[in-house]
Amino acid sequence: MIFEKIKKSYFKKKYLILNKAINLGSFELQFNFDSMFQLWSMNNNLDFKMQNGPFMGQIMNINNISIFKNYLNYMNQNLLDYFKIGKLDFFYSLKGMVGTSHVDEEDVIILGIKNVTYYHIDNIDLKIEPGDVLYIPQGFRHHSFSARERIVLSLSLWKK
Repeated sequence: MIFEKIKKSYFKKKYLILNKAINLGSFELQFNFDSMFQLWSMNNNLDFKMQNGPFMGQIMNINNISIFKNYLNYMNQNLLDYFKIGKLDFFYSLKGMVGTSHVDEEDVIILGIKNVTYYHIDNIDLKIEPGDVLYIPQGFRHHSFSARERIVLSLSLWKK
């Protein structure tokens, strides 16, 4: 059902938010900051970026880490008609951080993991909670911000 809605939004070229669309426990995607830093230290060959000071960052291209395989396989199975799955990135920030406004060259699916993240798209603020899915088509300017620490996964989708 969530994937049919994403596919409809793809054709309409419209962003979409789906509340409580994914059960994080079923994919073992329940992270806190201790587990995030442990993930990074165990896989320190990952490209790790710090943005906007020391409290906002990104662990890039985590596709090959085994704990994300079930989630990636699930997404791939359900979206392969229209998309080629790209890289999976892990974004986090502490209280009050604002992400850089940008436009992606690909479509993106954001999955809320820890606490609330807000996304500003088309002059609208969208609230993403754990388990919520946000689909952002290619070309939409957006940025994130949070009132407290937060973690999200961002999956790149390339049109076939």
